[in-house]
Amino acid sequence: MSTVWNLDQPREHEGDSPRVRRNLLEAAPHVAGLCQAMPWPVLILDAERRLVLANDQGLTYLDGVELDAVAGALPGELLQCRNLAETPAGCGTGQRCGCCDLRIILEESGTDGSARRACTIATCRGLAPLEFDAVATPFELGDATFTVLAFVDRRGELRRRTLERLFFHDIQNTAGNVASLAALAPQVEPAEALELLDLLQVQARHMLEEIRSQRDLAAAENGDLKVELESVSVVRLIADVVDAYRHHPLASGRELVMTPGPAVRAAADPTLLSRCIGNLVKNALEATPLGGRVTVAHGIVDDRIEIRVQNPQQVPADVRPHLLRRPVSSKGRDRGLGVYSVRLLIEDYLKGTVTFTSDHERGTVFRIRLGAPVGSALVR
Repeated sequence: MSTVWNLDQPREHEGDSPRVRRNLLEAAPHVAGLCQAMPWPVLILDAERRLVLANDQGLTYLDGVELDAVAGALPGELLQCRNLAETPAGCGTGQRCGCCDLRIILEESGTDGSARRACTIATCRGLAPLEFDAVATPFELGDATFTVLAFVDRRGELRRRTLERLFFHDIQNTAGNVASLAALAPQVEPAEALELLDLLQVQARHMLEEIRSQRDLAAAENGDLKVELESVSVVRLIADVVDAYRHHPLASGRELVMTPGPAVRAAADPTLLSRCIGNLVKNALEATPLGGRVTVAHGIVDDRIEIRVQNPQQVPADVRPHLLRRPVSSKGRDRGLGVYSVRLLIEDYLKGTVTFTSDHERGTVFRIRLGAPVGSALVR
């Protein structure tokens, strides 16, 4: 992890040093004791918004740093705010700092005595933004003024709500398709009945797969997902996924093709790997305009099996940093579960990697990279 403060140099500023102010707080046992007793992260800042004291939960939230290493740091430095790169004069001096949630809550607490606010901080760590509820309360000790900043991480709660919303959105759409097809049954001619039955079966299979996918994703998030590895024919697995999605409503008016590749076998859970490839294909079809093409390919890259799903559209620049780290999409509020679940299942359970590139020339290409092919040679 790269940090935005220098851990080797003590933080000093005008007036009393952080060590002096920390001594003042630690000399008041009720302050340090209450701070440590809090079950959520707590930071105590001085009048210049610099860190003086933090409880164990607060230091854990700051990636487990030592208090001496970050004493005197400003909030943006502590949380590694992404905007620091644009503020050479330091935290709070940039053009975007005026709308910073932490700056606003600290200013409001100084005026009203206490303030509460939902905060979102974009970080330079390459991860999703920090999202938490914060409460800032100022107090005086001797001649010094301090602010207690306590916060509750909301990322898990927000993620669960998003996953539930996305699941109900998808299952409602599929159930609506089933209901519409069933309503047609009394109106079709006998010669068309088999075709209608086939369409109903396809939609029913999609609904069942969405339910199973949500079940497995919930188990994966909780660390309870059971993985059963076996030797899987990559060619056959991709072919089955492509064949299934050629009959999906999203494929209507779009071309879905599989390009030739080596006959290799992977050590993987076939159900999970098939679901991951299917989610990428589904997302690619959603992003592809009518008349466009989605291509699924595979090969050997750096002695590892790589599966690629390509569509002609670019991912918006503001979506790219978060696409693999949380349920987010350029296609609307109720999209984005597929890519997030692929990253979770591939990286945490199948021990592979997921990456993507997106540009004007090639569109967007997602890459699943697994381990080396099973056996010492390429096999059928």
